[in-house]
Amino acid sequence: MLMLNNPNLGVNSISSSHIFATLQNNVILFTASLVDPLGTDEWAETDDASKHTQSPRKIRKGGLASGGMDDRFDFQFISNSLDDGKGLDIIEGSYHAMGNDGTHYDIAINDGDNSCFDGDTDRSNLLAQALHDASDHIPVIVDFEVIVEEKVSEE
Repeated sequence: MLMLNNPNLGVNSISSSHIFATLQNNVILFTASLVDPLGTDEWAETDDASKHTQSPRKIRKGGLASGGMDDRFDFQFISNSLDDGKGLDIIEGSYHAMGNDGTHYDIAINDGDNSCFDGDTDRSNLLAQALHDASDHIPVIVDFEVIVEEKVSEE
């Protein structure tokens, strides 16, 4: 199971897993234990700047939130079945905040050069400018792979 959301947790860390429940008329319809692919470490300071998804803007404009890149509000939680070597699995190290090079803590994502694409500053700066102008959150990107089981022929 994969849950993409902006839960506005209001904390700078989470436990090893969260139990999510869907309620309707006070009846639990669905529960799931989900984990954060980045682990349970806190993410509030400069050493975790690459995890931040909000806000790529320092100045409020056009109804978009401001404040600089200093919050992690956007997540892709996964169930253990997406990291078990069977079916569909997350690719280790692929989880990242698109356009965040980890050097823009508490400033706009387009403040100075951006290096989210290694060795391509022009492309990085274009993406940073687009994210700055279009949104107050940046997307979280994760790659997955299909695990194919090899059939052993019986001869």
